[in-house]
Amino acid sequence: VTSPGPDRLPRWVPVTMLALSALLVAAAIALGVHVGRLGFLLVEVCGYQMAMLAMRGHVVTAWLGAVLLVGSTGAATILRPAQAPTASMLALPVIFIAVGTIGNWILRDRQRRILEQWRLDREEEQEAALLHAAARLQARHVQAFTDEVRPLLARIARDERLSDEDRQVMRLSQQALRDRLRVPRLSRPSLLAAISAARARGVGITLLDAGDPDVVLGEETMGAIEDAVNVATSGEVTIRLLPPGREAQATILVLTDSGSEMHLVS
Repeated sequence: VTSPGPDRLPRWVPVTMLALSALLVAAAIALGVHVGRLGFLLVEVCGYQMAMLAMRGHVVTAWLGAVLLVGSTGAATILRPAQAPTASMLALPVIFIAVGTIGNWILRDRQRRILEQWRLDREEEQEAALLHAAARLQARHVQAFTDEVRPLLARIARDERLSDEDRQVMRLSQQALRDRLRVPRLSRPSLLAAISAARARGVGITLLDAGDPDVVLGEETMGAIEDAVNVATSGEVTIRLLPPGREAQATILVLTDSGSEMHLVS
């Protein structure tokens, strides 16, 4: 109950606390426990619990607990007149709850500002983590591209002639790197390999992402895109990931000499 933070107590917590507090004192009196030091301690503990509820913002619940506490002790006194509590004992939880209520009223604005700053800090931490993850992903893509073309770059540095096949490899590697950076959600190795193979066959492949980068594409969506790339033998294929809320997750536009076809991938 005394832990700080923006967490809201579940409803059953304050209800259970006030019910147990009232039953505890009532049972102590009804069972004949002496109303001396032990009874005073029970009332003090119950009042302290209600005060903590008031400090956490459950002011109505805390005062309801005080009413139940006084009512239960009064009802139990009918059964055990000799165990009647003193006025100071009953006033003690009321004083505690009043202090908690005043503290909540004084600290409410400050708590609001602290919690707002806490939320902002959490959002900044999450954003920094996403940026860090994106930077690491881009670094891996660049490293993969570097490892792939390093032998050709070394040959260029030695002023060696490159064949048409070597230039084709460098061109495909450059396009693959651009795809990884532009549309990281389509960076599945099998799909990237299919795209490179299609480009080697002379098919123009364009990848666009207008959707939410945090949404993970399903296996069926990735499979449908990969199948469309594998069957393309000529022309242009444009794959566009759609924004959230659309009926489909992606569109595949195939342009050939015989016409155009649009496919929706859900």
